[in-house]
Amino acid sequence: MIPRLDRRPPHSPDRFSAAPEAQPAPREMVALTVRIDTLDALNVRLALHRELGARIGIYVLSVDHAHAQSTLQLQCARSELDALMHAVMCGLPQAEFGPVRPAPAITVQ
Repeated sequence: MIPRLDRRPPHSPDRFSAAPEAQPAPREMVALTVRIDTLDALNVRLALHRELGARIGIYVLSVDHAHAQSTLQLQCARSELDALMHAVMCGLPQAEFGPVRPAPAITVQ
């Protein structure tokens, strides 16, 4: 388990907006690609969790050791995309944004 280092109150104004009351329809979900030049996946995850807190949704983190880059695929509702990008910029200012695409359907088993 990765400890959370969140010291801000959960309702501070610069936090990712509150969790939606109802799950968005699958067509409203998008996946944002974020790339960062690092092999340090643990610190990327810690920064991501610090900025998004309990509101973090589904994400995939992959590390390309040959190019020393980590790539994140973050999912959110289309209406939350601006807030998500702001949180990423606060937590990982050196990150680069990639394309925003419709999120694939992911089922939890």
